[in-house]
Amino acid sequence: MTNSKIINGKNRIRKRLIKIGFLTNQVYKEANIVKIISDLLFITIQYFIWKAIYAGNNIGLLGFEQMFTYIIISTIIENIYPTQVSQEIGISVKKGDIILTLLRPFSFIEQLFYQGLGKSLFRLVILNIPFYLLGIFVGIDVTLPNLVQFIIITGLTYIYYFIFEIFFGILSFYTISTWGIQNLKYALLLLLSGRVIPIQVYPDFLYKISNLLPFKYFYNIPIITLLGEGTYFLKSVILLLVNIIILYTIYRFLFNKLLRKLTVQGG
Repeated sequence: MTNSKIINGKNRIRKRLIKIGFLTNQVYKEANIVKIISDLLFITIQYFIWKAIYAGNNIGLLGFEQMFTYIIISTIIENIYPTQVSQEIGISVKKGDIILTLLRPFSFIEQLFYQGLGKSLFRLVILNIPFYLLGIFVGIDVTLPNLVQFIIITGLTYIYYFIFEIFFGILSFYTISTWGIQNLKYALLLLLSGRVIPIQVYPDFLYKISNLLPFKYFYNIPIITLLGEGTYFLKSVILLLVNIIILYTIYRFLFNKLLRKLTVQGG
């Protein structure tokens, strides 16, 4: 078989996996409706909380309108990210299906990536529509250069988030505890990524910790860049690429170690 046929065959598999991921989300209409409602409730609660806070205080970095915009964009980004990959790996480990997945001719990481990409595309073009409309209604004001920088950083962050997910998924092999792993992941993201609150409004000691760790690239850096408050775009891109390489290297080390272990146990 020629190289071109192999490449074409793999490309067909990739397209099929993307389509499967897209259609999988499309099937669960009730779940999508519940997700939209829960996100709208979250945004509404955040609106009144921050309105009360700003009524008696002046937070230096962002005004109230920008803070509310931050919350909307954060919700949009979260819906795009492949947030369920680690959980899917954990469930496969628990059921024992992961062995069959690893035996398939198409690579394990690519199966997860392209199927997750299909799910993300569905959420990007369909599930997020109410939040795009909400953003237009409140008057999100962005410039074209900031939008381009945001797209670049978010694209890289998507890859970083995916590697972050498979890293936590691989930990399931060693702990056999999806519940504990998921709770640790959510706690780290909630506190250190800027998902709910920009890290710039944290107390000084917590801001310094959050700023040193790479979790800020998931939400805080892309959103601050879009709002025009970020001034280190090139530095952020370089550091993000470095973090992607480091985390992927750690993942490959753990994954290869796991494969050797499975091979020995399999005889």
